[in-house]
Amino acid sequence: MGECPQLRADPDAVSEALESIVSEIAKGNPEVWEARLSEIAPELIEALNVKKEPDKGLKPLEGAEPGKVVMRFAPNPNGPATLGSARGMVVNSEYVKIYTGKFILRFDDTDPDIKRPMLEAYDWYLDDFKWLGVVPDQVVYASDHFPLYYDYARKLIEMGKAYVCFCKGKISSA
Repeated sequence: MGECPQLRADPDAVSEALESIVSEIAKGNPEVWEARLSEIAPELIEALNVKKEPDKGLKPLEGAEPGKVVMRFAPNPNGPATLGSARGMVVNSEYVKIYTGKFILRFDDTDPDIKRPMLEAYDWYLDDFKWLGVVPDQVVYASDHFPLYYDYARKLIEMGKAYVCFCKGKISSA
């Protein structure tokens, strides 16, 4: 009825027709059903007989070389991990195993005005990694690198490649 809106006008008639059809089909058996289907739509019989195994596992990373793959997971520690987070942790970890690479857990904790970190969330993520059997090769706290970021910003400004904005308006995060 979703694909044939004209049938919505008389749902009782549709229901009766379906009951009649199902009743007629129920009189047969799989052999009868297959014979009838062979008469009216043989291509469906062929499609039923072709068994396709579903693709399993992760798709190869194009251009990836063993030992050179670096994956990261960068949560903002402002709350507990979600199922989507768990998926990212596991998928990245599995790619690292496949390619004998390196896995970095990078806490993206540099914007306390928009996403204030929760101190306990850092441990939550580490516990979740452990529970999922994921072992990061390195744990990085972005906020520990403020002096480095500041030095690069200063160098870019001195080179004329960046400037300090003195706008009074607040920048929207949207």
